[in-house]
Amino acid sequence: TTPPETSLTAYFKVNQEFRDAKATALALDLPFPPEWISTDDVGRMRMAHFSNPEEMCLRTLLVNVSGSTSFEDLKTIDGIQHETFKSAAQASGLVEDESEYEECMAEIALVYPDAEI
Repeated sequence: TTPPETSLTAYFKVNQEFRDAKATALALDLPFPPEWISTDDVGRMRMAHFSNPEEMCLRTLLVNVSGSTSFEDLKTIDGIQHETFKSAAQASGLVEDESEYEECMAEIALVYPDAEI
């Protein structure tokens, strides 16, 4: 059985079908029906938690790489298909390394010293 269509798979499908959209469309650019939007979504895209670098890198790629047609396409940078979204984000220059997440955590700790992180 085929999984239900989501806003992300619909975005991939639009990019597959419309070549002009592929050149410019980011995942946040396209309108989707309200039933595809969960209550965890902000700006129609689920928030990624900093404790999950792979999910954060997926989100980073989606908001910065236009015209992706699949998860595999999203992980392909300069003709090289990367195994992980993190590796693809690093290869594209969108994410440097683990120190970026460590700096983010340190900044959060300074701003919210009593918060449970």
